[in-house]
Amino acid sequence: MGLTQANSELTIVSNHQPRRRPDREVQATAKNGRARPKPGRARPGQAKEARDYDLLAETSSGCVNFNLSNVPTVEKSNAFSGFKIGFKRSLDNCPRKTENAPFFGETTVMDSYTSKGILYNYNITELKIGNSIKWTFLFKLPTICPEDSFKFTRGEVDVCVSFRFFPDSKICQNQEMGVKLCEDSGDFGLTGPYSNEERVFFAEKLSTYPSAYRHVNFWIDGRRIDGSSSYAFSDSSINSTNGYGSIQNMGGNCYFLATKVGNKGSIFFHSCTIDTSGDYCLRGSICLTSPL
Repeated sequence: MGLTQANSELTIVSNHQPRRRPDREVQATAKNGRARPKPGRARPGQAKEARDYDLLAETSSGCVNFNLSNVPTVEKSNAFSGFKIGFKRSLDNCPRKTENAPFFGETTVMDSYTSKGILYNYNITELKIGNSIKWTFLFKLPTICPEDSFKFTRGEVDVCVSFRFFPDSKICQNQEMGVKLCEDSGDFGLTGPYSNEERVFFAEKLSTYPSAYRHVNFWIDGRRIDGSSSYAFSDSSINSTNGYGSIQNMGGNCYFLATKVGNKGSIFFHSCTIDTSGDYCLRGSICLTSPL
């Protein structure tokens, strides 16, 4: 095995071989069949410049580059085969040369790289089944949100959230129209704050929009049939009121977020049919947006 260090990162080279087709093109094996990535080839004996997200395969006919996202599984070959693969690991400390590369005593490693400002994460796991050793690459594609939305991580899920406003022709509308506002904008539907941090963020952002109304509110996810029934949520990424804080009871069946004056950041349940009353306005919706 070979080990090359550069700029506090390690390029690991180990005696492993991707499965091969008769035409010498390297291929990977996925759970649901065979994935046939299209590698970039170099002249025999000459590797193309490796990027952080490349896996290199040294074969009898030269070096082949793979993007890690196209390599579901690599199977270890006989140490005397002459075939090698290499990929980059980012480590806080250099391991001892006696440790087994590239896992250095671990069975699963996590790593990441940044390309064009976007962070990509992946896990590599070593599986031992009988006399066979395989490496599996689990690549998590990033969630990229539209420019007019905000990205939040909710547990293991990344979501996009947008603020939608009713049109100037009728700037205050009821909850049914709030749901329609999301859907007409191409969104999945209403969402709400997953955490207290999200709730504060929503309120702070929305409080900056000018309005002639003293109390400006936005519809959020959560509705019940009547006072004896439980609230239902359309957005499965929240599915509860854990991020709703201390909810203010105004005797209704729908939730909204207040964004002005002393109520900023408070959530109320109120009549689903209210649109405006005195200095109150239901100005729009907080929507779960489809990522790009």
